[in-house]
Amino acid sequence: MNKSFHYCLMLACLILGGLGLFSSCEKPEEGPKETPVQSISIVGIDNSSLSVPVKAGAQVFPIAFTPEGADVKSLSVTSSKPEVASAEIKLLNTKAVAYDAELTVTPLSGGETDITVNADGKTAVLHLTVEPETIFVITGDVSAISAGQVFCSMTMLNSDKLPAFTSYVMGGISYSEVNTTPVVPTPKDNTTDYHDCSLSFGAVFKTGQTPVDGEYTDVPLTGLKPSTQYYYRAFVWIDESETVYYGEVKTFRTSDEPVIPAGEVDLGLSVNWWGCNIGATKPEEYGNYYAWGEIAEKDKYSVSNYMLRYSKYHTTQREEGHLETSIKIDNKTILDAEDDIATITLGEGWRMPTVEEIRELKDLNPTLYELNGVKGLLVTGKTGNSLFLPLNGFKKDNQSLYQGEHLMLWSCKASVDDALRAGACETESQWGAVLNTYAYRFVGMGVRGVKAPRPKDGPSLKYTGFAATNITKNSATVTLTVDIDDAVVSEDGVGLQVSSDPDFKTLAAEKNFGKTGGTFTMDLTDLASSCEYYVRAYVGTLTNGLYLGEVFSFRTEDDIVEPYVDMGTSVLWASWDLGSDKPEVMGVKIAWGETQTKEEFTAENNKYYSSFNKQKGRYLYTKYNAGDKKTQLDPEDDAVVAAFGEGYRTPTFDDWAELLVNCTQSKGNRNGVEGYILTSTVNGNTLFFPYPYYSSATISIRLPDDDKFYDGHYAPSLNKAMPENNTVGYWWEYMNGGSRYNGYPIRPVKLKQE
Repeated sequence: MNKSFHYCLMLACLILGGLGLFSSCEKPEEGPKETPVQSISIVGIDNSSLSVPVKAGAQVFPIAFTPEGADVKSLSVTSSKPEVASAEIKLLNTKAVAYDAELTVTPLSGGETDITVNADGKTAVLHLTVEPETIFVITGDVSAISAGQVFCSMTMLNSDKLPAFTSYVMGGISYSEVNTTPVVPTPKDNTTDYHDCSLSFGAVFKTGQTPVDGEYTDVPLTGLKPSTQYYYRAFVWIDESETVYYGEVKTFRTSDEPVIPAGEVDLGLSVNWWGCNIGATKPEEYGNYYAWGEIAEKDKYSVSNYMLRYSKYHTTQREEGHLETSIKIDNKTILDAEDDIATITLGEGWRMPTVEEIRELKDLNPTLYELNGVKGLLVTGKTGNSLFLPLNGFKKDNQSLYQGEHLMLWSCKASVDDALRAGACETESQWGAVLNTYAYRFVGMGVRGVKAPRPKDGPSLKYTGFAATNITKNSATVTLTVDIDDAVVSEDGVGLQVSSDPDFKTLAAEKNFGKTGGTFTMDLTDLASSCEYYVRAYVGTLTNGLYLGEVFSFRTEDDIVEPYVDMGTSVLWASWDLGSDKPEVMGVKIAWGETQTKEEFTAENNKYYSSFNKQKGRYLYTKYNAGDKKTQLDPEDDAVVAAFGEGYRTPTFDDWAELLVNCTQSKGNRNGVEGYILTSTVNGNTLFFPYPYYSSATISIRLPDDDKFYDGHYAPSLNKAMPENNTVGYWWEYMNGGSRYNGYPIRPVKLKQE
């Protein structure tokens, strides 16, 4: 190639380059540099851990990258246990949001899982604990631990979450000394060794019944071995589906062989028991045998030599095989001290037990036990103390019968239906439980003393001819006939009592008609409308006090209820709750400071929820807090104002205190709904509150340190006892605090016009 050719080629390149045809021959310009991700974080999570209930729903968390504006090439999230919680993440490709990405975690079941977010190899981990929904839990340690028995309590929660059932729902305690996770043996679970676990039922609900939340106490675990560790847990068992829910497994250890005293024993019952039968010096000795009401032993126990056959303790003339005229009626049913061998032997203050006191022993679930070679029943109380009852049998004619097989002890009460029988404690060894029965008085049986005043005796009474007439909203006439057989009536006389409380703790009316029976009529006024009233007769006896008769009832007519009632206080009170239209129907539940109801009430979904202070164990809120020091609801946060407007509001603490101070309280019902009736002492007007009733008040609870505010509100509990001298100041201790995020009904008030 010659020089001229090189020159021409160079000239051509220069010309073409000038025209831009060889621009690729130049060095390209450099673009913007990428910013790699250095670290990532889950915003708003302390210590990278969080605990939420399974029903909390999806939880959303912002994700921040360092540095801001970092270029993310890959973004992912994993859950170590996806069955506990699922996780999703997405980039937020807009400048309108404060963070680069968003993490959504959805709880699915109880347990723990690690949620790991990965952005270009940089990770952030959230340790999530999902709290399972509880059906049954143990409410505390077992009590009254002894060598062979303990008592347990359990609490039933969320019973409305149980599936529908067609046979039984049974709740109780499963326990075992061998199985560390005691189960309920069911046919469905054919791997269970039935001998490994025992059951004790505390609650049974049949078809048509609604299982009730609450604490079921004193569930006995019996037949235990001394000095042995046991495992136990609460359960609920739906019979037809063989579905079993369990609570937490706990343990206890039984005590050593029981110490059984020969003297006074406190079992935690209404009376203390003597540790031996009368005539014995040791708990295992049978002791003496007595006919009922006699105070000496004898060689033969028969009808013919029974000392009290015709003379005493008869409420009826019935004695099989004898003329009715042969028995004197004295209507005495309780042994006098002079006829009570326990009183004579142990001294004043001691006596033979009543039938009801014997039943208390049965309720402690006695177990078969052998003490020094003698068979009997061991009764262990909630105090942990024990009583031994030997199977002493009884004597009839000149024979000793069923010793080592039957327990036979007298009560102090005569039969009211049979002139030749009296109450007794009887059991057979194969039954293993105390039975209450009535035995022939003339047989010889054992006697065990109890320490208690002598029970009152009473006449034989008959009540007939009850009628309630002229019933209106506020009045009625009641009539009742009272027949008294040979009773010596005191100045208390014979009369009628009326109450809206079936327990007669508060009387609406009472009238004494004198000292003889007859047909009595009472005209009742100032009654509450739509209320059930109860009527009973009473008889005062000269030596044994007041005796109360059978209870009858009637119901006053319904009335047309005005929406607001003047109770003689500074505001008018609504006749029904917010969201209701009837006094007996509880209204909607609303969290304090919110204006609408919702399906679930949690701290996290509260309108003003901020966070949870773990150090102080307290929820923090963005309003009504230590910063703004607000203690009264603003109108925009009052559900009543939102519903009705200006002139209406949620009652304040002072509104409630003023109402309760100026009203009397009684139990009653309206249209079949049990509740409370508040009656104004100013003007006699009434309000009805369905039971149980708690209502919000517009005040936040201030703690002793004035710059802090608890997450709560006051709510009056109408079932608390009323103080005798009512003042507003008293009511501070009669108002309950509640968490402000919980939902409660609200009873509105209306401001009076000036």
